[in-house]
Amino acid sequence: FLGGAYGSNDSLMSHVAKDWSTMRPEAWTRAHQRIIERLEKSLRDEDKSPLEPNESPSILVPGCGVGRLVFDIGEALSTDGEESFNEWKEQDEDDVGVNSYLEGNSKATNEGVAVFVHGTESSMACLRVIDKLFNTEWRGEAGNGEFDEEQDFSIYPFIGDKKNNYTRDSRLAEATGPSPIPRRQLGLGRADISFSAMSLAEMDRQPEQDAVVTCFYLDCHRSPLEAIELIYQSLRPGGVWINLGPLSYHHPDGLAPTSKELSIAIEEKGFVLDEDGITSWEEDLPYYIRPKATLKEQVWRPIFFVARRK
Repeated sequence: FLGGAYGSNDSLMSHVAKDWSTMRPEAWTRAHQRIIERLEKSLRDEDKSPLEPNESPSILVPGCGVGRLVFDIGEALSTDGEESFNEWKEQDEDDVGVNSYLEGNSKATNEGVAVFVHGTESSMACLRVIDKLFNTEWRGEAGNGEFDEEQDFSIYPFIGDKKNNYTRDSRLAEATGPSPIPRRQLGLGRADISFSAMSLAEMDRQPEQDAVVTCFYLDCHRSPLEAIELIYQSLRPGGVWINLGPLSYHHPDGLAPTSKELSIAIEEKGFVLDEDGITSWEEDLPYYIRPKATLKEQVWRPIFFVARRK
């Protein structure tokens, strides 16, 4: 993958290109769609969902990177057509909150909000990118599908990658964006979206979340067993946990449970896995995207599961 640690310039440019540019792989669009479909299905289950009738769900996305999954969930669970835009475009002028602390979203004081989605991220570099993406008035796509060079971004995410380039064009591949434009798309719905600079362990873990969605997160945590505990503590009884990600554990001195061992730990904690259990994802996902003229490509075959707190 591109040189540099998580949060470095090279890593950030690769994530922005993957999540917010015209280079976005279709496999990632399909992955987010499936996560959201299972999320909606789980929250609408009248027999198991923690939601009261007409109650808006509160969803937590820890380790949210540069915020694309938070955006996709907020857009999907709040958008109900062009009529919403006419009603909400004048009210949706406040910036998306990007804070060094968690601002609790009170359902009692936010009437009319369809969904509350909060992303946490320990990388300040990622949060600065989120602030720019969500709180900038981008000019956006022109009629010919191209982007205006003066106000929208063009980045070269592979310029620092000296290896595995078949041609010079490989290093000079250009990504333009943002695509989609967060402020414009969120104006179509009623999502209360916010971000904070903290890890899951630093949160006030009152059981107030209706869902926790982790994507390429579990194996990054210092202890997967601790992550299970923290997620359990964050959820209301009946709350749902949806996970997609590999088992490429990043802490060599920590535990590295297999999918079977994970399922035992999850159920012993007090979750009920859905009938499919822990499954292997049906297609490869490129965590770091690569240009077409490259001699190396890295993909993951992650695991997927849906679990509900008893």
